[in-house]
Amino acid sequence: MFDNKQNIDMLSSRLNGLLGTSQVEYTQLPSNVRSRVRALKNLQVEMNKSEVNYYKELHALEIKYSKQNETYYKKRADIVTGRYEPRGNETEFKEDFEESEANQDNDHNARGIPNFWLTVFKNVEPLASMISSADEAILAHLEDVRLTVKEKGFQLDFVFGKNEYFTNDVLTKTYDLEFNVNEEDPLDYSGPEITGVKGTEISWTSEETNPTISFVRKNLKSKHRSAVSKNTFPERAESFFNFFNPPTVPEDEDVDYELRMQVTQDYEAGDILRQTVIHDAVLFFTGDALLSDDESDDDSYMEDESEESD
Repeated sequence: MFDNKQNIDMLSSRLNGLLGTSQVEYTQLPSNVRSRVRALKNLQVEMNKSEVNYYKELHALEIKYSKQNETYYKKRADIVTGRYEPRGNETEFKEDFEESEANQDNDHNARGIPNFWLTVFKNVEPLASMISSADEAILAHLEDVRLTVKEKGFQLDFVFGKNEYFTNDVLTKTYDLEFNVNEEDPLDYSGPEITGVKGTEISWTSEETNPTISFVRKNLKSKHRSAVSKNTFPERAESFFNFFNPPTVPEDEDVDYELRMQVTQDYEAGDILRQTVIHDAVLFFTGDALLSDDESDDDSYMEDESEESD
């Protein structure tokens, strides 16, 4: 128990200084105060364990409603690929532009909605930054992207039409999730953690059709002769299709910055497909789902002005 204001001020100063400080300063707090902090840490662990149930129930709901959406997704795929031609009331929708000002020509050679998923992906970050110029011709053959939510993870299926680039009909990416708190570090919990990622091995028809590698000519000098020979070596190229060859994180080893960024980008791409892109694909295709920071700020400002006037 502190018996004067000076000691209380000193303790307050130390507590205020904990923001952004090291653990060393925390260790300099009075022993009885640290014991109270430890009690708070125990409470935090209990809250984290309780939060596990929230994420499990949320995941169960996702499984339920993703199954309900399968009928809609199948019909969307039929329209996109041209297997089904919508008519009558199906094609009536009030747009936010005058139809008379839009293109009135018909393209009778167009089947379904050409380049639908390629356009969707190019309108979504981080997917857009993953697509190289060589990828675009391949992604033009993408017919559907399907989501299957499993008990402990989710699966993304990319369905391709027949093409000259690879022989696979479907490319799959699977994410395994762990919902429970890590008992070795129970304070570090912000939701389900990825425990495994697996992608389809792509059967490219040739090295020339594979956008994930490039061939670089290098000069090699012999140790015994002065002659220089030119050889071609394969190198990893930036490509969307690296998504199906996810980075492997070594166990019990420090992960360098580049690998950490690859892992982060891989999960962000999978998660945004799962959470938003597959469900709202048409909105990304038309650009309705695109909202700049300036537009977002303007909308917030208008809402604030409206509330003040009320």
